[in-house]
Amino acid sequence: MHRGGPGAAERRPAADGVCALLLEWLAGVALDYGGPCPRDWPPQDRDVVLVDGYSPVMVAARALRPVLYLAVAPFLDDLDADVRDTALSAALVFAEHPDLAGNRDDLAGHARRLLRTSDRRWRRRQALEALTAWGHDTAGLIRPGDDDRSPYVAGASWPGGGRAEGPGRPVGWVVR
Repeated sequence: MHRGGPGAAERRPAADGVCALLLEWLAGVALDYGGPCPRDWPPQDRDVVLVDGYSPVMVAARALRPVLYLAVAPFLDDLDADVRDTALSAALVFAEHPDLAGNRDDLAGHARRLLRTSDRRWRRRQALEALTAWGHDTAGLIRPGDDDRSPYVAGASWPGGGRAEGPGRPVGWVVR
């Protein structure tokens, strides 16, 4: 039903919400295992045999990025903006895998679209950081406040007043 295929006219908002929440969870997992990780992780288990200095769990989770990218890529063109933007959040992290470097130019186009249309601070920052890391020009895409890294604070609960502003954030947290 994503991408405007048959049945798109009778889509249910609840289905989009569930899809967005699942993609949000996947993006959170991607971020948990996507960035730099300390070489002594997990600190509570000193008996773990490290692989190239990293936890085997971290290495295994990062190795899944190409497969997980294939799972989220179809949602990059979804009709629902929340689903589309959440898929992009996960895809940007997965694209750091060397085997996915060829997808970065396409993702850059999606990131530019997000920067033209979204006001979500966390999403904008993630898109700008990816474009910058991949050597793309961000001139004209930056807005005041894009460099704001203030913490998340409790706010209205979804769906009434807002959604989580970043992957892994409990539903009901918004940025003030």
